[in-house]
Amino acid sequence: MISQGPLHFSDIKTIHDGMAEKVSMVIQYLSMTIGGLIIGFLYAWKLALVTLAVAPVIGIASGLVMVVSTILYRHKDDCIVSEFRLYRMFQKDASIVLSLSFHIK
Repeated sequence: MISQGPLHFSDIKTIHDGMAEKVSMVIQYLSMTIGGLIIGFLYAWKLALVTLAVAPVIGIASGLVMVVSTILYRHKDDCIVSEFRLYRMFQKDASIVLSLSFHIK
């Protein structure tokens, strides 16, 4: 949730720490990929070429999975809200029926 007030020092420090962690992870994964490709070209250049040829397909598939999962996650939230509305409606109707049944007795 985004706060409406001014940023405090602890907020800025948390943001800075989070960004530093993400940047370091990107650098680590990038260096692992480049190092793996260099080692692959040195020891098995045919396999490294296949890896380079398949990498864009894997990237596109990952992007599609991310888009679909985002859409499904948003749809899940809408379903939860509609289920809650149905539950409230049922709860109200059930309380009316119960009050009428006690009133008739």
